[in-house]
Amino acid sequence: MALKRSLHQVNRKDVRVPDAPVFRPTVEEFGDPLKYITGIRHLVQKSGIAKIIPPEGWKPEFSANLPRRFPTKLQRVDLLQQGKPFGDGGNYTMEEFREKADRVKKEYLKSHPELTEKLFRVQENSSLTKEETDDEMCRLWEEEYWRIVDTCNEEVETEYGNDLDVKVFDSGFHPDRDGKRHPWDLNKFPSNSLCLLKALDIPIPGMTSPWLYLGMLFATFCFHTEDHFLYSINYHHLGAPKIWYGVPRQGATKFEQALRENVPAVFKESPDLLHRLVTMISPSVATGYGINMCRAVQNAGEFIITCPEAYHGGFNMGFNCGEAVNFALHDWLPIGRQAVEFYQKGAGKRAVVFAHNKLLHDLCKSFTDGSLDPFCLSDDEVECYYTCLEEYTKSMEEELVLRSWLKGEGVVGNYVGRHKIKEDDECPVCSTIPFFSAVSCACRPNKLVCLRHAFQSCGCSSSQKKLHLQVSAAEMMMVKKNLEMKNRGSTPPPRPLIPELHARNGTACR
Repeated sequence: MALKRSLHQVNRKDVRVPDAPVFRPTVEEFGDPLKYITGIRHLVQKSGIAKIIPPEGWKPEFSANLPRRFPTKLQRVDLLQQGKPFGDGGNYTMEEFREKADRVKKEYLKSHPELTEKLFRVQENSSLTKEETDDEMCRLWEEEYWRIVDTCNEEVETEYGNDLDVKVFDSGFHPDRDGKRHPWDLNKFPSNSLCLLKALDIPIPGMTSPWLYLGMLFATFCFHTEDHFLYSINYHHLGAPKIWYGVPRQGATKFEQALRENVPAVFKESPDLLHRLVTMISPSVATGYGINMCRAVQNAGEFIITCPEAYHGGFNMGFNCGEAVNFALHDWLPIGRQAVEFYQKGAGKRAVVFAHNKLLHDLCKSFTDGSLDPFCLSDDEVECYYTCLEEYTKSMEEELVLRSWLKGEGVVGNYVGRHKIKEDDECPVCSTIPFFSAVSCACRPNKLVCLRHAFQSCGCSSSQKKLHLQVSAAEMMMVKKNLEMKNRGSTPPPRPLIPELHARNGTACR
């Protein structure tokens, strides 16, 4: 491994990857963020990430006061290819963090005169436009960052204030004088009519409310996909640019392979490394594996969106503050199901954040409660209905097959009703959260297991096990029937709704 790394250092070269697509909505298009993103998502999915520049004149006043000190993570930039866990940094007020960030960048430039000279020459080059100057400045910082990451021969430390819950530390967005929030205020995303996460009935920071991020020079958000392969959106409130890199979901498997082959010993020791957000891989390494990677420079006042299952990561060029939240459009549903399967069976198992089938069931019930007129639906809502129907049918059929199998094995079932299976009742085998039903055993009556692993959690016979039905077959059939009745009032969408799901890491995608 050491020899491989040393050879990589000798042969290292900088690779310029293409820029991610940039979208500039009109004032009219800017009225509804998820309607706009729904319209461009087929373009964004090709690159995995994209930048959205708001109409001229739109820039909310930054108003986060961070009433308490926030913690940071201490990162060794030169060890980011080795997947080492981050240590704890300091605790700062926002002003203290800003002062430290400015000091760190100033000291870095002082100790690296060659970089300082290159940056100065670009700034003084009068033949370049402002846009060209800014781009070249960013390119120089990118080259410096990847030199540190790739060569591992210069110790560089930085700190990152990440995943700060706005409910605790305050949001950079605030209502206007009339108490109204702009649709692009990230606090409003979870309640948008097209956001499926509105069906979640528990608070989940980062999903039902945004997270705040404070960076300094080289502070890194390592490559990852969003929890449950959700969409995400990030707004840059103020400060130095962020550099982003993205890989579309079509390249996810190849990207994971590149990470494993680049640090095989680390993956052997920590199979769940992909979920720890502690590893970076440079564009030069990624493109060497034939991976299509793009990059984006996010300036203050701009949005970055990431698509389901798109790997993304990057770093900060100095002090800045951003805010991010997850969201889900209807085309995410089959991908979200695939995410649960990947967490269960793929390399590096991990726990889910919420019960996918519960979200789907509650979503479908909300669509059929009689509050919406099927003849007055938008095209997006019609597509959402049909996607929900198809996904609910698949989940229901799989559930009934598993119940039939357990019944054939002699496991007796009983109906327990809603709220008997708790949100924290994780299956001890695969860490998923059962919803429609679960299995218990006399040896551990208070521990529930998903139906798939009824006989893998212990060696007891079927006579010792019970099947607890939280949602009866009749109720599932009724939800499906009501959804079908609702859809009869609308015209099926003219194009395929469900994107083809690719098999990955031996996980079959049903």
